[in-house]
Amino acid sequence: MQSGTSYRREIDGLRACAVVPVVLFHLGAGWLPGGFLGVDVFFVISGFLITRILLRDIEAGTFSFAEFMVRRILRIVPAMLTMIVATLAVTWFFVFRPDQPGIGGQAVAALLSVANIYFWRTTGNYWGPQAEQSPLLHTWSLSVEEQFYLVAPLCFWMVHRVAPQRLRPAILVATLASFGLFLYSLAVGRLTSTFYLLPTRAWELGAGCCLAAFLPSDHRIRSEPTPWRDTAGLVGLGLIFATFVLAPWAGKNLNWMASLTVVGSVLVLAFAQAGPCHWLLTRQPLTWLGKASYSIYLWHTGR
Repeated sequence: MQSGTSYRREIDGLRACAVVPVVLFHLGAGWLPGGFLGVDVFFVISGFLITRILLRDIEAGTFSFAEFMVRRILRIVPAMLTMIVATLAVTWFFVFRPDQPGIGGQAVAALLSVANIYFWRTTGNYWGPQAEQSPLLHTWSLSVEEQFYLVAPLCFWMVHRVAPQRLRPAILVATLASFGLFLYSLAVGRLTSTFYLLPTRAWELGAGCCLAAFLPSDHRIRSEPTPWRDTAGLVGLGLIFATFVLAPWAGKNLNWMASLTVVGSVLVLAFAQAGPCHWLLTRQPLTWLGKASYSIYLWHTGR
């Protein structure tokens, strides 16, 4: 839901292009081995939409952290709580009793928005056997976003209060710093923490933040179809799906595929307000799936 901003149907279509590959990957679709990278698309979308809202409210002097968090909680928690209660009910009746406390710990971590930290500390490798048995493993990405929702608004507000003209450059610097940390962590072999934790994931959200911060305010007027804009949008969509399909060929550089997924997502968000990419993403089945994407992600198998 794009609350507080002008509605863009193609973003719902992009959400569908993110959630369907994730679900198919977890169902074992061998022809979509990089489907898990749909989560990275969600990160870019979230950074973009939240930054549009935050910049509008902060620069208008109407920002309230309490109101912002209440909106986020009402959007996220009820559906998550329903899913967790259902999972715990199934656990109580069908899971071996000694394994139940572990699933309860996952549930508490998810509700406290620290599931990513919990799984990093307790299950290790996302593709490992212990993670395989975690019914709430997929909540790690929700915790990353929720932690971002706690940190970003306060940082944006404080920078704007001290030096309003430096807010947008500060967003760019923070994004580059996170990307640098991502590269360093990969170089020294900290693959698990790089995968799970906000500091090395923030650049993906930050890519969307930067797009929202630096996109011209009259972009809707200037986004009339032109050959190069049409091409850029289609290239972005092509990059996203290429990473879904080509992930096995990345080998040890698998995490680099996320960079291409992020670039593709930024191109779509920037250039798909009109033209053939817009047409593709605004087909009714895609927009319907996109609007339901949060619920679909919550209730899918997670691994």
